[in-house]
Amino acid sequence: MPSQKKRAETRGGTPVTPPRLKRGPLLPHLLAALLLFAITLLAYSNSFHDGYTLDCNQLLRLDTRIQQATSQNVGLILNHSYWWPYGESGLYRPLATLSYLFNYAVLGNGDHSTGFHWINYLLHLTNVLLLYALSLRLLGSKGRALAVAALWSVHPVLTESITYMVGRPDLLAGFGVLAGFLLYLISTEATGVRRWAALCAAAAATAIGVFSKESGVTVLGVIGIYELAWWKERQNVRGRVLGFIAVAIPVLAMLYQRMVVLSVSPPPVFPFLDNPLVNAGFLQGKLTAIALLARYLWRLVCPISLSADYSYAQIPLFHGSAGDWISLLVVAALVAAVIGSYRWNRTAFFFAGFAAATFLPASNLLFPIGTIMAERFLYLPAIAFCVCLVLCIDVIPPRFRIAWPLLAAVLVSAYAVRTWVRNPDWTDDLHMAEALVKTSPNSFKVRKMLAFHLFHADPSNANLDEVIDNAEKGLAVLDPLPRSDINLYGAESYRFAAGYYFTKGDLLRHRDQEGNLITPPEALKAFERAAVLLNRGISIMGWASEDLSKISGAQPNPAAGDAQRLLALTYLRLDDMEKAYDAALRAVQADPLNPDMYLQLSDVLTQSNQLEGSAVTLLQGLTLTSDKRLANALLELFKGTLDAGACALRPTGQGLALNPQCASVKRFLCPATANAIAVRIRTGRPDLAQQLHDTALNQYGCPASLLQ
Repeated sequence: MPSQKKRAETRGGTPVTPPRLKRGPLLPHLLAALLLFAITLLAYSNSFHDGYTLDCNQLLRLDTRIQQATSQNVGLILNHSYWWPYGESGLYRPLATLSYLFNYAVLGNGDHSTGFHWINYLLHLTNVLLLYALSLRLLGSKGRALAVAALWSVHPVLTESITYMVGRPDLLAGFGVLAGFLLYLISTEATGVRRWAALCAAAAATAIGVFSKESGVTVLGVIGIYELAWWKERQNVRGRVLGFIAVAIPVLAMLYQRMVVLSVSPPPVFPFLDNPLVNAGFLQGKLTAIALLARYLWRLVCPISLSADYSYAQIPLFHGSAGDWISLLVVAALVAAVIGSYRWNRTAFFFAGFAAATFLPASNLLFPIGTIMAERFLYLPAIAFCVCLVLCIDVIPPRFRIAWPLLAAVLVSAYAVRTWVRNPDWTDDLHMAEALVKTSPNSFKVRKMLAFHLFHADPSNANLDEVIDNAEKGLAVLDPLPRSDINLYGAESYRFAAGYYFTKGDLLRHRDQEGNLITPPEALKAFERAAVLLNRGISIMGWASEDLSKISGAQPNPAAGDAQRLLALTYLRLDDMEKAYDAALRAVQADPLNPDMYLQLSDVLTQSNQLEGSAVTLLQGLTLTSDKRLANALLELFKGTLDAGACALRPTGQGLALNPQCASVKRFLCPATANAIAVRIRTGRPDLAQQLHDTALNQYGCPASLLQ
């Protein structure tokens, strides 16, 4: 019979207290590390030449802060948010951005993605080795620790954090949590100089994690779960307090610096289309978030159907369907099992708590975040799943346990193959879109993405019907929504789809034997559909007021300007000159510093035989932009009937130029300058408006009343 002390240390044949790791030969651990290196490298060997997909273009290619290793850029990184200057999402991750700078400017990777992938791989490998060390301490078995680390290293659900280059914050935060927690454990058991070294290292590791991604703060939760699991058996209260303080200091430092940086930034906006939970009621939102846990669990159990996008409407909100209630029952059973594990296996209880602590900030349970669901949130929680798989060895009858290494090897191999197969999804945006449409077919963003990249992949437009089909499927998701729920990214879907229809209409037009341009009914139908889509998109942008005076003072909106310009072209194709003029005028109002808008309005006015209005438009655009195309169009215009006094054009060393002293020019120049002054005031440049005012008054002799 076991002694009373022995019964206190075990329950049901499983350990209650964490096993103490005994020192042994180093060679087995080196061999284990080498095996983990090889397994991980093989699984990700086909990912090192994957290109820039999704957010990589903005964060790695367009962020000027990472293009040169200068103190000024470092300052910009430390004092601005993660997405600065493109947008705000409430994220502060300076070390992640500094790591991009290291790749781009120091290593000289630039547009070469291989270097970014290698750094991601090495960071993940470091975390795999940390997990091996942590599992050795908590499982007390080299074989089990190796199995846990191997399963986690190649689990397919991790590819979004590793193969996706800007998944690096997950890797750095993972390092902070794993290294910080492991060093915390070491510090609580060490004494003297070794303790202080472990405390300093724990603080440094935690700092790396929290300044790379906000989820790094969960290391405090992991420590709390560990102490809860073994609070009766743990000794050395002073060592535990010192360890907690060492980890808490960098967390508090990050929270303070984050508060300082974000206090001067615009508040983050979480669009409904990215996370429908932001508009859901309290109960529906929480029930949906809970039900999502079952989806996450299924991704871990069966990682066959994986996706990098779950935008609206791929994940339905909780509506009380049979599937919803089944999901809740699965989650309830899981919670019951975790609570029960406190009695029969504290190690399982701890790792379940580890998963809960590291997942909770991204769960949408505490507060809504930028997305309803993402597999990258499982980077650390997946560890608990792998540990539980290995702990299932204990339920295997003893005579069959000899086969468990073979079972583990088969599972590791299956995971590695699935990871290897998924890596090419990140080759480029077209490959990604083609993969996403199979796993997230109900996401409007996926359909929009696939249509866009299919359209640009084939200059001959031979695939235009496929492009339009995917665009329409995306719009079918958006159409039932009220305008308030569709952000500018959703409005862009209508603009792009209209462009595809416009292209189709132009391709269907042809000339007959006499050279006349024929627009067949199919082309007219395409142009009409383009007009409908553009008007819907413009309405979403808030630039659809019937009264032009209501928007003439609004802030510029280049996206609306581009849509209005295409709408003007579409109405020209439909021979509706009145609507073409209205759209072209709104395009100028929406994007008043874009020369293309003035060229479009001038073209509409010229085709309507309103040459004087065309001249004013071109002069206004030339005054604001100095675009040579506008100057050339003016010269052609004045060569005709507008030069009544034959003085509008004068020869120069570079050819003909307008003569501002000519009465024929001046009668157009003064109203054009007055319009340009109004634009400068509206766009926040009163200094330039004053310069234009003085020039028109003193050099052109324009009446002061016109310039007010």
